[in-house]
Amino acid sequence: MLGLSITGLYSIFLSNFVPAPTTVSVAKVLTSVVGLSYAVFFVGFEQFGWDPQNPKVMAAVAQRPILGKVYVRAPFMAAVFAGFAWMSFSNVLPLALTAIVGKQGSMAVVVKGWERASFSLRSGSSCARPTLDGVPFGMLGRNALCVGDQHSESDFPPGGTLLLLGRVSALGIIPDRYRINPSSMSN
Repeated sequence: MLGLSITGLYSIFLSNFVPAPTTVSVAKVLTSVVGLSYAVFFVGFEQFGWDPQNPKVMAAVAQRPILGKVYVRAPFMAAVFAGFAWMSFSNVLPLALTAIVGKQGSMAVVVKGWERASFSLRSGSSCARPTLDGVPFGMLGRNALCVGDQHSESDFPPGGTLLLLGRVSALGIIPDRYRINPSSMSN
């Protein structure tokens, strides 16, 4: 849990990783597996998982009776662990692998929309950013594609293409710069 928590927080606040479609698919599958595994664990089967006879469990249930209700405990814990797994498998772990095995290169992405300004720890200021086609909620950290004052929303029209340049692998890219594709602007 601690490892997933730390990597999850890193992905939200510090990461600038942009995932590839492969990473999106793999993250969906692995997140489902982790969520279901923890649901089974907190339901408890035989010698696996939640043991209502354990003195520590009995004390916790005595303090918080809601913990004794499997229909609350299992879905809640499955959602918590799946959330941290989503952030880890969709961002931090592919970022680490890309940093290790990636090579300098580029990746083209399609702009889906625009996210209004939000605070960026990297720059210490607010920045806006384009959202990307095929990249669901929670996969881009606050530092990914942070757009400064030199660009506006009209520079990133939906359907337009951005060319990301940086360290790239089959999992995605750690961009250090980007180029707006002028030919995609006229469409």
